Amino acid sequence: SFMDHPPPRHLPPARPIQLLELPLADVVLPQPDWNELSVGMQTVAAETAKIPNMNPTQQILAMNQNMLRLVAGFNQLQEQLVGGHNTMIEHQGAAVARLDTLAAGQDATAARLDTLAAGQDTTVACLDAIDARLNAIIVRQDILAAGQGVAVARLDNVVQRLDLVPMRAYNATAGPYELVQYPPGIVQTPAMPTTVEQALGGFTATQYLHAINDLIAAGAPGLMPVITNGSLQVKRQHFLSYMGFV
Repeated sequence: SFMDHPPPRHLPPARPIQLLELPLADVVLPQPDWNELSVGMQTVAAETAKIPNMNPTQQILAMNQNMLRLVAGFNQLQEQLVGGHNTMIEHQGAAVARLDTLAAGQDATAARLDTLAAGQDTTVACLDAIDARLNAIIVRQDILAAGQGVAVARLDNVVQRLDLVPMRAYNATAGPYELVQYPPGIVQTPAMPTTVEQALGGFTATQYLHAINDLIAAGAPGLMPVITNGSLQVKRQHFLSYMGFV
C-alpha cells in the first residue's frame, strides 16, 4: 500500500557555494495533503457503515459513490506527488547545467543530486503503489457496474410483472365511484336475474359501465364490450373473476 511509504522528506539545505551566481536554495517539495486524504477515508468509512441498512439498489449506488470518492482522493494525491516529482526534476536539471560551468561547486552539487535522486525514488515508489491501488479500484468499479446491470434487469422484470397485476383497486371505494361487493351467493347464483343490478353482478348499470371503460382503457384483456340490439353484453363471469368477486 502507498500508505507504507513515508511522505517525501524536506531536502536538507545546500552547502553555501560562493561561485554560484544563483545559489541553490533549500528545495521544499510540495507535500501531499495527508490530512485531507485521512478525512476522505473517514468519510468513506462512515458511508460504508450505512450500507448494510440500505436496500440492494441503494447499496450499489452507495458503493459506487465510495469508489468515486476514493478515485478522486487518489487522483488528487497523485497530482500532488507528480508535482513534487516534476519540481525535483527541474532542480536536478538546473544543478546539472551549473556543473558544466562551476567546477568548484561540482562536489556540493553532486551531493545535492544524490539527495534529489533519493527523493525521486521515494516518489516513484509512492506512484507505483497508487497506480496499483487505482487498478484495483477500476476492477471494483467494473464489478459494481455489472451488479448495477443485474439490478436494472431485475427492476425491469418487476415493472413488467406489475403491469400484469389486475386493477383490483376497484374492489375498494377509493376510486371515482363506489363498487358494492355483494355476497358471493348473490353474485354466483345461477338463477335468472330479476333486476338490472343482479344481471350485472351486483353493480348498478352506471358503475358497471364506468368499471368496464376504465379497465378497457387500462388494457385489461377479454373485457371488450359487445353491442347487441342496443344493450351492453360483457363476459360477466370473466369480469367478476378479474375483479376478485369470484
